Amino acid sequence: MAQGAPSETYVARNGAILLGHHVSCDQCDISRRVAVFTHIHKDHIKGFANSLGRCEAVIISPQTRDILVAFKGKYLLEYSNLVALEFGQHFTFEDERITLFPVRHVLGAAQVLVETADGVRMLYTGEFCWPDTTPVEADTVVIDATYGNPSFVRAFSRESMEQRFVELVSTTLKHRPAHIFTERGKAQELMNLLYTNGVRVPTLCGREDDHKLAKVYEKYGFPVGECLSLKDSKADDILKSGQPHLLFQHIGDSVISYEPQRYLRIKVSAWDTLEPFYEKSPGSYVVAISSHADFCDLLLYLAYSGPNLVVTDNSRDGNAITLAEHVSRRLSMQAVPQPT
Repeated sequence: MAQGAPSETYVARNGAILLGHHVSCDQCDISRRVAVFTHIHKDHIKGFANSLGRCEAVIISPQTRDILVAFKGKYLLEYSNLVALEFGQHFTFEDERITLFPVRHVLGAAQVLVETADGVRMLYTGEFCWPDTTPVEADTVVIDATYGNPSFVRAFSRESMEQRFVELVSTTLKHRPAHIFTERGKAQELMNLLYTNGVRVPTLCGREDDHKLAKVYEKYGFPVGECLSLKDSKADDILKSGQPHLLFQHIGDSVISYEPQRYLRIKVSAWDTLEPFYEKSPGSYVVAISSHADFCDLLLYLAYSGPNLVVTDNSRDGNAITLAEHVSRRLSMQAVPQPT
């Protein structure tokens, strides 16, 4: 591997991750004939429709396929170029082999490995949690840089915050319902977390997509209990009665009209607070449960993966430039942010 900056572009200005000669990830790129989408969050799948119309193969995990069908409709299954690739299986396109590996982030989220005929391995990590993600060895790694700054080092574990969240909700439901604000995918993980810890009250979804997504989670072995769309008449009865229940909305959504004083409000944030768990105001809590690796986690992933070249993704919000500097200094690996 050359010591200077790479001659190839791995992250395009539109956010497409370019691996090998044929593959683009998480965005449509007109120069590529294969598109791979790592998960269903909007900033990683906005080129999906364009890719279906122009690429020879559009690769996603089976879980991601089922989520998209639930959101968009069964017409997606009519596309012959849509490939639901099981984790660990291979898809060969001309002289390159594509493999997906699971990560913990949202249901169906994947790492993407592209191998050339002469054995060069190029990997895109996507977004991931650590240590619940197994590193993949590669010559070049394009890595998420959301928390790629030394100021983002957690002094607490995700498990400890999950436990405190469960305890807070369980205690609250003895007296009043709980209104939980979070994001797509994390909402369903929290529903499953509460259910598996013995919370047995109805769950109401402020967005219809969240109700649909919960059903897909259940299909893949993550039970959520009684989950209702607000369009369901039973949900309306529950809201009016005040019986113990959970109400999920997305952070930033307009609060559903009801008697807010009846609820304990809990914001489950990514990780944007000085304290991981605190009472913001009477009847309102903030809990930090992130779906991203922190700074030390990113370095650990790279240490296990052992690449010759690291490309930090500078096309999305994050700390790609800082991360590249620290990778070079601390791990003695060639590292560059892209795009520059």
